[in-house]
Amino acid sequence: MIVGISAEIQSLWHSGLLQDLLVDRTTKQNILWGTHTYEDLGSGYEHSSPMTIATVAERHSFLVKNRAVKDLTDQSSR
Repeated sequence: MIVGISAEIQSLWHSGLLQDLLVDRTTKQNILWGTHTYEDLGSGYEHSSPMTIATVAERHSFLVKNRAVKDLTDQSSR
């Protein structure tokens, strides 16, 4: 069971490590959301938008989840 992902995100943010984890090592750009699931949250959460500290840690750290606990509907639609 995965517990405390949100707390871990906050800890990584405050320690300065989160930005490094958001970078795609191939493109050297931040990784993209890659799903339409969060678009109703507004600007910055679109399918092709990069994940940023603001979108991941400051506003909605609860969005980051282990794949095993994501909604089954979301998993199957991908």
